[in-house]
Amino acid sequence: MQRRACHRWTIVSGLMAALLMAACAPLPDNYPLRAPQPVAQVIWSGESLPLSFAPGTERPAAGEMTRLLAFLKATNARRAAHVYVATAPGAADDSLARRRTAALTRYLTQLGIAGEPRPSESGLPTPGPLGANADMITVSVGRYVAIPPRCPDWSKPELGDFTNTRSSNFGCASAVNLSLMVADPLDLVRGQPLADADGARMARAIGRYRAGKLPAPPKTSQTAPSAVLPSK
Repeated sequence: MQRRACHRWTIVSGLMAALLMAACAPLPDNYPLRAPQPVAQVIWSGESLPLSFAPGTERPAAGEMTRLLAFLKATNARRAAHVYVATAPGAADDSLARRRTAALTRYLTQLGIAGEPRPSESGLPTPGPLGANADMITVSVGRYVAIPPRCPDWSKPELGDFTNTRSSNFGCASAVNLSLMVADPLDLVRGQPLADADGARMARAIGRYRAGKLPAPPKTSQTAPSAVLPSK
């Protein structure tokens, strides 16, 4: 009798241990531990025009300036967010290509259009293909567009979350609002360069003070103030 009771207790103990081990074992997770953060997708929306130049000179080929003016008018370049002027691949280090780019940028400035170099950082949306040969300069007109993420995102199950990770909808509304109110969506990919902080300005002032380079005091008028006579 005692053997049977001991045998039963052994079986019960084994079952309890198996259940405890199964409860403590990691459950299969059908969702990644780090859910992708909802962010806006930034794309380029615009048109590009490759311009041909006469070989060995800074002058555009015949009829190219007429094409450029028509292109700038059709794309409303004066109201565009970005107007890029870029050389063809393999000609970026060529002095002639740089002179052509500078001349074309000055011409755009005379038309009231601010031309700028094409960004070369990796990971930025491409503003269209460049010219096919070294005698081409490409003018790209357009803007960057922020496409908000699909919200709400309830793809992650809310029940039975044993991984204790964040919700798939976490931050979705903030990402949508940011994509709708940002002035230039390019700032979501590449931030603006920082200028000097106030601390740098104060440090320069202290340096001038220690070096004895104080600004001259403001000049005061030497004329005596006019007397105000009491009214009779």
